[in-house]
Amino acid sequence: MEIDAKIDHFLGFEELSEEEKEEVRKLREEVGKGEYASYNEIFSD
Repeated sequence: MEIDAKIDHFLGFEELSEEEKEEVRKLREEVGKGEYASYNEIFSD
């Protein structure tokens, strides 16, 4: 929920195209399902 609020309040969010808004919606769904990699998983040594 905190991530959603940050995305919605991101400077320029209201200027996204419909295609970009759809991508954000898909990302939210993936995160909600737990389909993501953590920062440490991506950037660990």
